[in-house]
Formats: sequence, C-alpha cells, structure tokens
Amino acid sequence: MGRYSKLLLAIGIGILVSAVGVIVTGYLAAIAIPKAFFLWLQEHLSLDLGFVLITIVQQILGFGFLFLAAGYFTTKRLCLSPIISVLCILIGFWLYLVVGVALVYETPISNPIPTLNTLVFITLGVHLLFLVLGVVLGNRDNTTMRSPSA
Repeated sequence: MGRYSKLLLAIGIGILVSAVGVIVTGYLAAIAIPKAFFLWLQEHLSLDLGFVLITIVQQILGFGFLFLAAGYFTTKRLCLSPIISVLCILIGFWLYLVVGVALVYETPISNPIPTLNTLVFITLGVHLLFLVLGVVLGNRDNTTMRSPSA
C-alpha cells in the first residue's frame, strides 16, 4: 500500500470514528442518563458540575475507546509515524465536524472553532488524550517488534 493510500485511509478512519462516536454519544445521552441524576445534582451540587461529569464520561465511552483503537491501528497496522497518525485522524475528525455535520443537518458549512467553550475544550481534551494514548501504544508495539531479540 502506498504512502498516500495510507494517509487517506487514516483520514477515513478519523471520519469513521467521528461518525460512530456521534451516534454512540447520542444513544448514551438519550438512554443512559436518568432524570433522577439531574434532580440530585440540583439539590446537592451545581448543575454545571453535573454536565461536566456527564460530558467526560459520555466522551470517554462514546469517543475515547474509538480514538484509542484508531490511534493504535494507524500507528501499528498502517506503520505511520505517531505525529502523522494523530494529524490524519484529527483531520478526519475536523472534516466530519465541518462537512459531515453540515450535510447531515442540512446547514451551511461553518468552522466550529469560534464557538469553543469549556465543554468543547473538555471533549477535545478527552479525544486527544485517548488518541495520543493509542498512538503511543501502537508505536511502542512497533518499536518492540523491530528491536533485535537477545
């Protein structure tokens, strides 16, 4: 497989991870959070803290493990360098956010960067953390396989 094919495949993996992650996250938001949780939060803690906790757990379950697998796969199986793997998957993620969401919801294409808030930074941090962890694990396996045996 050629280098450009690997790069396009890695970008496609980023798009696929984003699409599946959005679906899984939507199901988690609709099904897994009981109304009693929000009522308890209103009584005992601030509602903002509750949304932050829910967002972190939701992003780990919906996107985190997918980004972990994608980072591992692109580094280990496609033999891309760690930086290239991260950049390609993030490009695919960004393409899905900008173009895919516009096509699905029939809205104009717009860049989501100007609308960054605290929850968006948290979600992007979770995504990046799991992606980098997957790339590091894949790179470590590649390095140990290439090292000569004693």
